[in-house]
Amino acid sequence: MKFLSYNWNNSIIADQIDEWFSENNIKLQRDIRDLEYKQSIKEFMKTIRDAEFVIMIISDDYLKSQNCMYEVLEFVKEKTFKDKIIPIIKSNEIFDIKYRVEIKKFWAAKKLELKNLLNEVDAETSIPLLEEINIISKIEIELLDF
Repeated sequence: MKFLSYNWNNSIIADQIDEWFSENNIKLQRDIRDLEYKQSIKEFMKTIRDAEFVIMIISDDYLKSQNCMYEVLEFVKEKTFKDKIIPIIKSNEIFDIKYRVEIKKFWAAKKLELKNLLNEVDAETSIPLLEEINIISKIEIELLDF
């Protein structure tokens, strides 16, 4: 299996890549085509670890998407992920330290926002919200390593 990971705001590029691979008889696994009705998106994203290789269209939208970053967290659990990644970088700014700090601040602010919202609701019924905060905490911690 070959996997295409991207933010939907980058669908045009994803479609072009998908089409090129398809013309060369290589099927890329994509959410819009391979995520089955009623299938958990999180379970689908976990299949990224089984991929022979993963093409990642890395953009600002990608780095600020909780779903994309969840997919990345799943992928980096695979010990050989560095050998399996084919990154397509939409902007060289991701290599700039100032930009990486801004992304880190983005996720820290997102976590703080959710924590503040959580304080406004009943804690006993907030387990799914706590799970979301946990995911965002992992993104914040592990993003720079990725």
